[in-house]
Amino acid sequence: MTSDAAPAAIVPPLRAWHGLLWTVPFTALWTWLLYALVALCLEANMTTETLFRIHLVLGYVAWLLCFGTYVWPRLRSMDGRDAHRAIATLHSFRFFGLVFILPGVVSPDLPAGFAVFAAWGDFATGVLAMLALLTVRIRTLFWLFVVAFNLAGTVDLVVDYYDAMQVGLPAHAEWLGATYAIPIIYVPLLMITHVSAFYFLARSRLDADAAALAGAG
Repeated sequence: MTSDAAPAAIVPPLRAWHGLLWTVPFTALWTWLLYALVALCLEANMTTETLFRIHLVLGYVAWLLCFGTYVWPRLRSMDGRDAHRAIATLHSFRFFGLVFILPGVVSPDLPAGFAVFAAWGDFATGVLAMLALLTVRIRTLFWLFVVAFNLAGTVDLVVDYYDAMQVGLPAHAEWLGATYAIPIIYVPLLMITHVSAFYFLARSRLDADAAALAGAG
C-alpha cells in the first residue's frame, strides 16, 4: 500500500456519492423558496392574519413530512393495540388545554366563545385518553375509550377551527399570548394522529370481517 492511498474505510463508495446528488437541486430549490418567502414578507408588510395562516399551513407540512418518514412506518408495524396506546399517550397531555382560560397566559381579549370550548374540549380528550391507557388490560373498556377520545378530540379540533374563524382569531393571533405555539406546532400533530387512529380502527374492523368470512368459508 502506497503512502498516497487512503484507507478504504474512510473513502465513501462512488454509489453513495451518487445517492446524495439529488440533495443538491432539492436544497437549492428550498433555499430559493425560503428566500422568496422572506422577500415577499418584507415587501408586502404582511398582516397578522396572513402570518398566522402561513404558520398554520407550514405546521401541517412539517409534521406530515416528519410523521410520514419516522412515525407512520413505526405505527404500521405495531400491533393495533400498541399503536393506539402510543397515540393515546400523546393525547393524554391535552389536559394542558385548560391554559386557554388561565389568566395571565392568554390575553384577556381572547373571546370566551373560543377559549372555553377549546379548554374543556382538550381537557376532556386528555382525560379520555388517560382512561384508555389505564384500561389497556380490559379489552372492552380500552376500545371504548379509544373510540371516545378520538371522536371527542376530533370534534374539539374541528369546532375550535370554526370558532377561531368566527371570532376573527387569525387576525388577532396576539390574543393567544404564550399559547400561540399550540395551534401552530401541537394541533397539526393531534389532527394527523386522530386520522391515523381512525385508519387503524377501520383496518381492525376490516381484518376482523375478513377473518370471519374466512372462518365461515
